[in-house]
Order: sequence, then C-alpha cells, then structure tokens
Amino acid sequence: MAASLFNRLGNHLFEHCYPLYRPAYSIFKALTDRAERQLLGRHLKPGMTVVDAGANIGIYSLHFSALVGPDGITAT
Repeated sequence: MAASLFNRLGNHLFEHCYPLYRPAYSIFKALTDRAERQLLGRHLKPGMTVVDAGANIGIYSLHFSALVGPDGITAT
C-alpha cells in the first residue's frame, strides 16, 4: 500500500513538478542507497574517470562528480 502511494506520488511529481521532484528524489536516493554510496566512496578517488552509462536524471552522476572532484571526469 505505502509503496504504491509513493510510486503514484513520485510519478505525479515527475510529470507535473519536476523542479520539486529532482531534489526530493535526490534525498530519497541518498537515504535508500546509502550502502552503495559508501562503497563507491571507498573506491572512487579524486582525479578518476567515471562513466555513468544509462544515467536517468543524473543523481548518481552528481554523486560521482563530487567523489572524483574537479580534476576527475564524469561522463553520462
């Protein structure tokens, strides 16, 4: 029930309120994907190159960019 409600709400926000959806989705992914982000943080270092193949709206691309820093490269 709750998952269905969140899916419908997310779809509505994405369709009609994208400026609200993106930051809300970013926070959601930061909370639900904490283990994956910690794993990536242990392996990605400043200056590395990362390719985010199939990037949806760029949530992970932004995370990768922060991890590799200004000398690194993030390609989507």
